[in-house]
Amino acid sequence: MFMHQLSDAIRVIERISGLLASGSDLEELFDSAGTAISEIIGARRWSIMLRTSTDFLRIHASKGIPAEIVERAQVRVGVGIAGSVAATGVGGLLRNAQQEAPHCSGGQYTSPSAICVPIRFKEEILGVLNLNDKHSGQGSVIHFDEDDLSVSMIIANQLGFALEMVRHADLYQELNELNQMQGVLEGKIGTLQTRDAAFDIIRKVTDALIIGGEIDLVLQSVIEGTTKLLGARRGTLMLLDPETRTMRIKASVGVASELVGSVHISVGEGIAGRVVESGEGILMEDAASSRVKLLGHADMARVQQYRNTSAICVPLIIKQLTVGVLNINDRIDGSEFTDNDLFIAKVIANQAAVAIQAANLRKEAVLAASKRRDLEIANIIQSNFLPPAPSVPGMDIAGLALHCDETGGDYVDFITKPEPDGTRKGIYLICGDVSGHGVSAALIMATGRAFLHALLWKETDIADIMAQLNNLLDANTPPEQYMTLFFAYLDPGQRTLTYVSAGHEKAQWYRHGSGEIRMLEPEAMPLGMFPGGKYAARTVQLEANDVIVITTDGIREAVSPQGEDFGCDRLNDAILDNVSYSAAVITDQIRSRTHAFCYPEAFTDDVSIMVVKVLPD
Repeated sequence: MFMHQLSDAIRVIERISGLLASGSDLEELFDSAGTAISEIIGARRWSIMLRTSTDFLRIHASKGIPAEIVERAQVRVGVGIAGSVAATGVGGLLRNAQQEAPHCSGGQYTSPSAICVPIRFKEEILGVLNLNDKHSGQGSVIHFDEDDLSVSMIIANQLGFALEMVRHADLYQELNELNQMQGVLEGKIGTLQTRDAAFDIIRKVTDALIIGGEIDLVLQSVIEGTTKLLGARRGTLMLLDPETRTMRIKASVGVASELVGSVHISVGEGIAGRVVESGEGILMEDAASSRVKLLGHADMARVQQYRNTSAICVPLIIKQLTVGVLNINDRIDGSEFTDNDLFIAKVIANQAAVAIQAANLRKEAVLAASKRRDLEIANIIQSNFLPPAPSVPGMDIAGLALHCDETGGDYVDFITKPEPDGTRKGIYLICGDVSGHGVSAALIMATGRAFLHALLWKETDIADIMAQLNNLLDANTPPEQYMTLFFAYLDPGQRTLTYVSAGHEKAQWYRHGSGEIRMLEPEAMPLGMFPGGKYAARTVQLEANDVIVITTDGIREAVSPQGEDFGCDRLNDAILDNVSYSAAVITDQIRSRTHAFCYPEAFTDDVSIMVVKVLPD
């Protein structure tokens, strides 16, 4: 009787895998699993409860429980039978449920015998499976037994694996075509021994996935178990390289080691190639003849690899794509493979495909974490590019740079260069913006910064430095990317600002004497667009309480939820309203006003601000 239940349990697992692969939602998956397990062990009343983030259990699928109880029932983890199972992970039989637990997730127990087992993945308890009210075929109430408990735990474990895959990988959306192949699987497993062995292979694959086993070991376990189960001398599991469109052996039994590394089959080539191309499994009752028809008599050496007259080749399908094939051939006893054998091979191939997808997801998660860590490190390095605002006699200076991504293409810098006599007379002010944002812009920004620092230590004329920097960027960056740059020398003693603007945003000059704002217009093309560009410097005379504001286009082009740009007028208002305050306050007010203008949206471009205020005598 128990072996018959195991056979039915295999079909429940196949049904769960099919629903998982077809993109079915949790409600459909749970309803199907609950109905199937209740039919296997004769339970008229069942419920599947999932654990919430607040450590309660709530019913997600059920039968035989009133709707009003399903709606309001919740059990705290650790309380009652279901709560205790969810807390400890230990399930079991209740011999006298009406006395041991007068109330459960579905109200009052209606019969003396019940089962409550955990739904788990690794060490995490995700929920519980409750079964109650067992009836015989004649309608009388009977007790659950240990076999019922074993089958219930098997299905609960498969539910835990299915729930984890749905919860963390969204496979129920991505794998909506896999069920097409599983829907046509028919036939019965020929013997109870075969059914038990098939279940054991599936269980081993599921267990290996739950504990995070290496995919190579999982696939080797699949091919070894399948060839042993089907009485075959040889078997291979081949995976497809989507770029080269060829398959290579990933796991094998009975294949010479020198062939494992050398064999490769193109899509459409031979039987395995045809299976990959069509996505349909094949049971060949005369494998050698089938080979002749597909390859021709000229390839008889390859035909001879089939010692007997029967072989199986089934696809591994995931996300609507065939990712490989499972080949089984050369029966030990000389007999032919059957439809039952084909059914088993397809079920195992489905489980192997899910294993491959799980391994790929884990690999992608590791790569994503590594890339994010690299970006975090790049962000830290780039943040260090912005030095603290310098202390310059007679001047108040502040600056900031905000990236809309992990890295950005804006460049703000303050550089002091010793004079020949060792004194530090003035300071260089740099505010730049690379086209675009993100990693590529950050690399070009870092390149331009390095070039500029090197040039500054051997040149003094900022126009000549700008011309050389233009040629270097043109020669070392992609033609579609460029850099705008405001480059100035501030002489605090003379109160002069000598600047060159290579296509950069207009700088604002608040003149205290008139109370007006004048624009310092760009007078040359951006850097890196064309070689041999000419750049000329201009000098303006500053007065006490004058303010210079230099920004990147992330300020003026910041967009409100209504689609309106922040613009130059709002920037001028922010400056005029705060000219009596320090450079740091002016900087922060420009930032905060721009942020409030965009709210609740975030900045879509990098934002940089530099403010210089001339102090009174």
